[in-house]
Amino acid sequence: MRTRCKFKVESVKRWSGNYEEIIFEAVHGGTKENESFASSTPSGKLVITVTNPNVIGKFTPGQEVYLDITEATA
Repeated sequence: MRTRCKFKVESVKRWSGNYEEIIFEAVHGGTKENESFASSTPSGKLVITVTNPNVIGKFTPGQEVYLDITEATA
């Protein structure tokens, strides 16, 4: 199984300089592509905590990203 979703960064909170909490929400519209994604995934939210120093500071509110989901195999 493999599927692609499109999310927008809603907020980024930095904690003690060592990690960030990033909240993503499914896109809703604004562009033809976003409307297409919203028709398949009208609602969704992802909250992650990042500790990788190479990732901290790379996401900004309003930024749109693709989220690819692939089934994990043992």
